[in-house]
Amino acid sequence: MGKNKDEKKRGEIAGTVRKAVFAGLFSVLLALPVTMSSLSVLLEKHLDIPLKGNFPPLLKPVLTLSSFKSSDFQSGYNAYLHGTFKPRGAMIILANQIRFSLFNVANSESVVGKHGYVFQHSYLYEHCCVPGWDWSVPERDAEMDEYVRKAVFCQKKLEEMGKYMIVFTGTSKADYCAYDIPEMYFLMGNPDGVTAADCLDKYAAKYGLNYIDYEEYFKDHDLGCPVYYKAGIHWSRPYEQLAQVHLLDVMREHGFNTSKLVLGKLNSSTIPYWRDTDVYDLMNIITDFSEIYYEYDVTAEGGDPVDLFIAGDSFTSSFDDDFPEYGYKGEITFCEYENFKPEEIPLYVARNDVFVVGYTKPGLELYSCGFINRSVLLSVRPRAVP
Repeated sequence: MGKNKDEKKRGEIAGTVRKAVFAGLFSVLLALPVTMSSLSVLLEKHLDIPLKGNFPPLLKPVLTLSSFKSSDFQSGYNAYLHGTFKPRGAMIILANQIRFSLFNVANSESVVGKHGYVFQHSYLYEHCCVPGWDWSVPERDAEMDEYVRKAVFCQKKLEEMGKYMIVFTGTSKADYCAYDIPEMYFLMGNPDGVTAADCLDKYAAKYGLNYIDYEEYFKDHDLGCPVYYKAGIHWSRPYEQLAQVHLLDVMREHGFNTSKLVLGKLNSSTIPYWRDTDVYDLMNIITDFSEIYYEYDVTAEGGDPVDLFIAGDSFTSSFDDDFPEYGYKGEITFCEYENFKPEEIPLYVARNDVFVVGYTKPGLELYSCGFINRSVLLSVRPRAVP
């Protein structure tokens, strides 16, 4: 009897302790934002961990009678408070770390593979040919057929003007790290499907499109370092630089005496170069994805000024960023995604010599964001395509 009373008493004590701990932690969570915000003001220091990423600036709204009546002040101040309370950054990083460590989950834009490689959804959809990303479907095949025929028509029109156009596809992390893709994406996809890149390959060969498939090119040019790192979605700097070298080589082969890019010393570092860990950075977690990162010293030699127009996605942005740094001769016009006005296309044609349309494999479904279709302003008439 006495034993049961002791056990009951111990149970009551344990329950009380649990409640006290919970109440204490809850009180700390309530008090922490107020305390940290007050200390930040008093000490004039940012007492929080900054989050990585692009965030719109948050301006503290001004209270006026009209803004209060219209509720603009209330909604504005709520957004300001939500984005600036302390320690918002630390709490988000802690929550993200718990999700990553316990459930192998990244943020809404990213997927953690079976062995820790980080992907973005679109690369997995494209690789596995999930519904909507399968170009074996007749409608999608017809879309690509029409797009390539229009591209070839633009190519010929530019050649008549003494200019040159080339299309390229970048590589996909999903293709290089397929062993790490979660099984659910293969189950969602069509094992007999056709990827956008394979469909483009087929019609590029059929209609004679000036075309570079960098995945095929890299197979014959092994640099001895990773094409992709665990924590990034873009190709590694050495292969990105190799792609740049090859593009200018192709331009010279077609009569444009552009600069020649020369790969020099291969540098290595435990600190990422540029966007080697771009996806990891946006995950905002504590786990360290330490790897060895590489980058070439590159110089541009000789050549004449050749003005270059580039339309593409984030993979092509490096051409615009890097070429001036290398010493490339010539002006570069870069239109990322839909960052161009159709009425300006004739101006682009007038002032540029070479036109490059480059996209990643998942980006192929954008069909160059309408650049080829809108090139009707070059007197390219889609209905006249043979």
